[in-house]
Amino acid sequence: MKQLSSHLPDGVVLEETFSRETDVRNSSFFSCRLLVDEMTFPVLLAFKETNEVSVFRSVISSLREEASKLDCLPMAGLRFIGPVLRQVAKREKVNFLDLAGNFYFRQETVHIERVVDKNPFTRKIPLQNLFSPAASRVSRVLLNAPKRAWRLSSLAAEASVSLGMAHKVIEKMLNQEITARDGKKIILTDAARLLDAWTEVYPKYKRSAHTFFSMEKTPEALLSKIARKASADSFALSFRYGANLAAPFLRGLTTLQFYIKNNEDIGKWREVLDLHEVESGQNLEIYVPYDLGVFYGVQTLLESVCGRQVPLVSDVQLYLDTLDDSARGEELARRLRETRLKF
Repeated sequence: MKQLSSHLPDGVVLEETFSRETDVRNSSFFSCRLLVDEMTFPVLLAFKETNEVSVFRSVISSLREEASKLDCLPMAGLRFIGPVLRQVAKREKVNFLDLAGNFYFRQETVHIERVVDKNPFTRKIPLQNLFSPAASRVSRVLLNAPKRAWRLSSLAAEASVSLGMAHKVIEKMLNQEITARDGKKIILTDAARLLDAWTEVYPKYKRSAHTFFSMEKTPEALLSKIARKASADSFALSFRYGANLAAPFLRGLTTLQFYIKNNEDIGKWREVLDLHEVESGQNLEIYVPYDLGVFYGVQTLLESVCGRQVPLVSDVQLYLDTLDDSARGEELARRLRETRLKF
């Protein structure tokens, strides 16, 4: 309680008058006085360490009920309250504060708000366990069909993960209100937040990169050669070149980029395409992914120059790879999201 009081905005004082434990989600409740300038407001403060939306909703629901009985204003206290929980509290008309300095109080003519976006207590991303190589396959399936309702068994089979793994991932998403239950089925309710959380951890994944130089004069000529000599299921375009095919935006790209399935095939590609391995000046980059899930949802696209159907990773994978690309990748990823993903 003393720690919370030390992070208040200037001119605001919080004084505890009574405290008690409650059995509602093991939250601590405090009866307080909030002093703002010369005004005093009776406040019931509930403190709970959580970042799960569903748990937070339960706490503030109980808080509002108790505050109403005591004729007090409800206020939620947390270690850190992020943007999602802040919006939940505001919609429920619950004031809040945290140990990072976030503060929100609204009552009649008084409106005080201070926002601290960066969590000073941890660098962990709350949803990071959704994006381990195996678990990320569930997110991948949901994001590639964001409007579909899934039975858990069907989702697990589609994602090529165990039923237990799918259950753990979905339970975490349900707690964060990224998914919801529709009878016996699971639906994705916040595709944008799920994708944004994935982008925060995606650059940490390791993939093998091989850089080559081809004597073909243009990436289009090289792609035409690949389309003639390689089977469509042995590779998939991605990164800048692939994204620019899906959502044309950049001109003058000089490097072709695609995934293959394993490192053992690099020698075959070098021989078939007559490639020279280089450390710089490459016009071809071949990647071996951290997980074969990157090939989920591969699409085909008619390449205008070579006149052939070529494989392209899913729009979700294109977005992840392009956003991680330093050479104007963010601009291209934004266009891809606006014109293709649309969430």
